[in-house]
Amino acid sequence: MKSRHFLVVLFLIMAIFLSGCDRGEVVTPTIDEIKIRNIIQEYCLAITNQDWSIAKSYCIQDSDIYDDVCQMEDKADDPFLYDYIIEFRLTIDISDVSINGNYSQVDCWIFFEIEYPEYPDDYYSDYGHHLYLQKVGNNWKLQQRDKIQ
Repeated sequence: MKSRHFLVVLFLIMAIFLSGCDRGEVVTPTIDEIKIRNIIQEYCLAITNQDWSIAKSYCIQDSDIYDDVCQMEDKADDPFLYDYIIEFRLTIDISDVSINGNYSQVDCWIFFEIEYPEYPDDYYSDYGHHLYLQKVGNNWKLQQRDKIQ
């Protein structure tokens, strides 16, 4: 009798604990979301290190973002600025990643700074952007950015 009473109480306690499990807001990111976040982080690092071929490898060729990398590379290789050290700093703070099949939209804040002697405070910082990525094979590639209005 005591063991039966113990089992009923144990069952009720387990039911109470288990019923609260799906109320938590713990969200486990998917593998694709982790890949997207890593690609964006590696892209920022490549821009900051002025490793243009690596930065371009994270983009879809001839896309808007690919063209942005080409413009930065041209600025870094500008013969009129050859005697100056030009520094690029890019930070992208991601607030949300949505994935729909082979396409993704990333809501983020972009902070970009160029530093060189003639223009020491040339920087670009916006309130928010959408970054669009496309899955090519097993890799995510940056495709386009739009400013949030």
